[in-house]
Amino acid sequence: MSGNTLPDSESDMRRHLQLREAVFAALQGLDVEGVPVASLVEEALDIDCSTGTLRDPRPADLTLRAQRMALAVLPWIERARGRRRAWPHALAPGRVLVDVASTGHNCRRIWEPIARRLGADRVVLLVPAQAARPGGMDGFEWVSPARFPVDWSRWRAEVDAGYADWIARARGLGAQRVTDRGARRLAGTIALQALRVHQAKAVLEFYRPSALLSLADRGASGAPLVGAARRLGVPTLTILHCPAGSTFGRTFLPLNADRLLVWGEYQREVFQEFGLPAHRIAIVGCPGMERPASADTRGAADRLRALGVPDRRRRVLALTGPMRDEWRSAWFREIVHAARRLPEAAFVVRVHPSERAAFYRSRVDGLDNLAVLENAAARLDETLSAVDAVVVHGSSVGLDALVHGKDLFVLDCLPFTLGTMREVLAAGGAARAASGSELAAALAGAWKELSPAEARRRAGRAFVERFLAAYGDEAARRVVAEIDRTGPAGAC
Repeated sequence: MSGNTLPDSESDMRRHLQLREAVFAALQGLDVEGVPVASLVEEALDIDCSTGTLRDPRPADLTLRAQRMALAVLPWIERARGRRRAWPHALAPGRVLVDVASTGHNCRRIWEPIARRLGADRVVLLVPAQAARPGGMDGFEWVSPARFPVDWSRWRAEVDAGYADWIARARGLGAQRVTDRGARRLAGTIALQALRVHQAKAVLEFYRPSALLSLADRGASGAPLVGAARRLGVPTLTILHCPAGSTFGRTFLPLNADRLLVWGEYQREVFQEFGLPAHRIAIVGCPGMERPASADTRGAADRLRALGVPDRRRRVLALTGPMRDEWRSAWFREIVHAARRLPEAAFVVRVHPSERAAFYRSRVDGLDNLAVLENAAARLDETLSAVDAVVVHGSSVGLDALVHGKDLFVLDCLPFTLGTMREVLAAGGAARAASGSELAAALAGAWKELSPAEARRRAGRAFVERFLAAYGDEAARRVVAEIDRTGPAGAC
């Protein structure tokens, strides 16, 4: 496995990795309550990778220039909000805290099976402040760390002492094209993450847990919680929430948590190749994926028709992703070209949870064989059962498509990373197209020439077998077993 090198086509990811290393070096030696600042900024780096926010050349607007003053009044806003909050229930120590990262489908399908396997009497769900209440979890204790009171004067003193230095260090990254606007954004991220460290410490001292499981130990909510937990001696684990491979793997390192739970042998090899010791890795499978059962294909097709999907002999599912608007437009334009060349097929475009269908619907160009659906409009497994082929750029749904035995196509027409789909292509599990016309030809060819398509399906199945060691409840059982192996609560 060539995890330590990226091909020339992944120039954007190489730039991202170089920027990460430069930012980490610039923030070296800084900490908040003993938690390294460099471990707290991955969210800002991730957003920059897809939208270029740290390299935005526009002058800083009034909002960014007034950011420092806005941070000064944040304690008063939070105090006002706190008056309307009920204090969390007092519970016996020793529960497992689960940082859910998000209540959206992509994360929920990972944490919910784990929480249910642990049981309501063993777990506390930590939910981001702005997230919707996780419906369907009656009986489970859930709370936002933002509900907990913190030492505002201490946090404010840390921001007062560090803010100018944070901006100065970020401005020193001109060689990586970080701009003044980007430097101010990064400083704002550090200030907010510092607050989350204080909130995390309050949560941990209140619940005195036996362990903490995070869905993203370098994410906005996970990094402060994991950092504070390790300072207090609480065992920490993180489970991969997406099918990271050798392309994305480095963005999960350095590992903040004590141990990393991976989906299968493929990921274990990737992270060991990147230098993570074997004793810090455990293979558990993916709780969010199920082996496809016999599906009601006709019923699923009827439900798609009810959502406005045209009735055609073939159906193609296309998955969008979060990236710059010009890239989203360019990728969708090629999907439109493919749909125009294949009038006998219905194209179903399912937008990413962070997007809105309106962005694409305004660009359909009058085609009657293309429909754009909101992410929550139909269940993914049901949609997959009703289509013949799946088209992605770098969407992780490509792996779901292989699990469901669907023909997978990678529309590679952007200067943006393909992620793990690059590795699927290299394994022969998908067909690559560089344009809408190539995609249409590849789809038509797959439906006529059965031998090459079947060879890709076999390669796809082999890839999945190495990538996924267990599914659904069996994977959740393995996760709980790894949590139970971490031992009793630490110094907290």
